[in-house]
Order: sequence, then C-alpha cells, then structure tokens
Amino acid sequence: MRIQKLIIAAIITFLSITCLSQDKQSYIAQKSKGIILGYGILNESMPGNYNYQISQIIYNYSIPLLNKKRDRIHNLLIHFEPQINPVFLSKNEIEFETGINVGLIYNLKLDDNVLLDVGVGTGPHFLSFDSNKQSNGFIFANNFILGISRRFTGKQNDWEIILQARFRHISNLNITIPNAGIDNLIIYCGISKLF
Repeated sequence: MRIQKLIIAAIITFLSITCLSQDKQSYIAQKSKGIILGYGILNESMPGNYNYQISQIIYNYSIPLLNKKRDRIHNLLIHFEPQINPVFLSKNEIEFETGINVGLIYNLKLDDNVLLDVGVGTGPHFLSFDSNKQSNGFIFANNFILGISRRFTGKQNDWEIILQARFRHISNLNITIPNAGIDNLIIYCGISKLF
C-alpha cells in the first residue's frame, strides 16, 4: 500500500512539473494580433511645395512559420496588415490610402522577452488623389522593416510592444502615368496580444 501511494505521488508530481513546463510558450513561437500606428518622419517632397505626410493605422496578424522548439533562437513570421492611412498634404488637405500588406519578418531572440525584427512586405493599395509624381487609384506599397519587439507577461495573456522603422515606397508598376513613386521613412509603435 505504501509503494502504491509513492507511485501515485510520483505520477502526480511528474504531471505537475510537465504541466508547468508546457504552460509558458516560447516568445519566438507565439502568434500575435494587434494594432500598429505609424507616422512619417522623412516624407517625399511633392510638386506644388508640399510633403506627402503619412500616418498609418494598421491591424497586424503574425504567424510563426518554423517549428515551435523551446530552444529556438530565430524564426520566420508571415504577417498580414490591412490598413487605412490618412495622408496630410497640407494643413487643409487630407487624402487617404487603404490596402493590405503581406510580408515576412525574420526574428532573432535577443533574450527570452526581446526579439530583433528584420523584414519586407508588399501589397495592393488604393490612393485617393492624383499628383504630378504618382497617379491615383491602384498602387503597391513596399516596406523594408527594422525593429524590436518586447513581450510583457500578463495573468491570462502575454502582450508585446513593437517599435519599428520602415522605409516605404509606393508605385503602380507603370500601369498608369505618372509613376515616379513616393518614398517615406516611418516610425511605428504597436501593441499586440500573443497567443
């Protein structure tokens, strides 16, 4: 009888330890969904003496592509980013872009709660106005991404804060003229729920 109690106690202890070790998922292997806000800090000068000053409101959904080993130090994410982007041409003139970007981000684990982000993305957008540099309508928005992500542990869910800089180029593959393209350097801050 005593041996049976010891075996049962050993099994319960083993199961408890196993459950605890699986409770905390590795940050680099977690999916995320959240909001990212961007603001152009270097903006393209446009004919007519104004700048293409962009702000971005992005919903971000990211999925890790590599397996979920706990000791992994790098991963590759695919992200989907539907967005609406107010464009301030002057104090009195506001236009907009809207669209979706899809991209790949390489993550490198700097510690258990900090990741370095390097990536690229592209996607179709719609531009609401004509200029001498870029025609309105259908365009592509291309992004080159460098950033850092930091996980914060909560009682029920983990969260992350994202800080990024992106070089962004929009153009339309010469479908319509003019198509000189518009470039911006944009700073981003976001918050996401991890799962």
